Amino acid sequence: MHVRPHRNDPYPNALIENQPAALHRKERVCHPYVRADWLRDVPDADAGRRSDAYVRVSCDEALDLVAGELRCVQQAHGPVAVFGGSNGWSGAGSFHYASSQIHCFLASARGDYNIFADLAAREEFTEGRARAQWLRHLYGTNCEKASAMGHAMSDVDPYWQCGGTRLPHQAEDGGIMQAFRNDPVQHPQPTPTGKIQITTAHATAFGYVDCPGQPTCPKPEDAPTPHCPLLLLANQPASRRHSQLDFGAQSVSTKRGGRQVCMVHPDDATARSSAESDTVLLHNCRGACLASATLSDAVLRSVVQLPNGAWFDPHVDSDGWTVCVQGNPNAVTRDKGTLSLAQGCVGQLTAVLLQGYDAPVPAIHVFDPPAMV
Repeated sequence: MHVRPHRNDPYPNALIENQPAALHRKERVCHPYVRADWLRDVPDADAGRRSDAYVRVSCDEALDLVAGELRCVQQAHGPVAVFGGSNGWSGAGSFHYASSQIHCFLASARGDYNIFADLAAREEFTEGRARAQWLRHLYGTNCEKASAMGHAMSDVDPYWQCGGTRLPHQAEDGGIMQAFRNDPVQHPQPTPTGKIQITTAHATAFGYVDCPGQPTCPKPEDAPTPHCPLLLLANQPASRRHSQLDFGAQSVSTKRGGRQVCMVHPDDATARSSAESDTVLLHNCRGACLASATLSDAVLRSVVQLPNGAWFDPHVDSDGWTVCVQGNPNAVTRDKGTLSLAQGCVGQLTAVLLQGYDAPVPAIHVFDPPAMV
């Protein structure tokens, strides 16, 4: 199998090179398999998750097993314990996709609209509209915007039947900010004052200490210390989408010896007797991971950059420490939300200690498939 960019794509992405490798890789699961201990109903079967063998089953058997597990959840907690999918839709690029309506096939399982409406337990959430009415309303709003741009979109019923519709392209004109700058009276901002606001009484009213309603610079919670003097920046990788197809050609091409590469300032590397291509250990009180060092002044002093997404490959060393030998920074980052309102991930930044790794470098086994029986 080969891939090539679309002829009209002005900025083709090298990530497509990860796709051909997935076709015949040993990591690809081509048939249904079930963990042996779980299939045999062995007591404490979860204890063998990483060492258990897998048993091949037919598609019919696999469907029966999944149906049985869903049935157990429904019997124990009621049908609403099974999330039946989103009522919305999603899109990427120039095509809008109608979402799966799998919840229609799960008896009383419900989608996000019903769940959030019950959680809110008030009319303000639904604004008096049922699920189907909201879908038609939102889609109709999109149609009105497209019509104002001189484009026609299909009605909502054909949209659901065919599963999607093409979206019009709008020339880059600076959007609402440029329109506001050109004429703030005719094109006000979507704020209570119609102007650019840096404060919000609405957020202040929530009473959240970490969301005061105006820009603040809170004290870092995971700042470098004498014990962990470096700040780790765990950015999104350029060679794959998160951790998808980590074994793909493009992803592998950015590694050394199968290990993720971390960028270190030359002064920090010299202070730790580390050189280009050395295997280094990044660790803190949460865990540890190995990486291959590359020296560059593209990062500031006291900063280490290690992309996330390498598949977690734990190895227990002679001291009992669990070390990810492939270089996944999640081994050392925090699992914590950003704010009481946002709840994004703050794992991209954390304090670590970097040192050379003098022990024999463990082999990478994360891509070795489990035993199949």
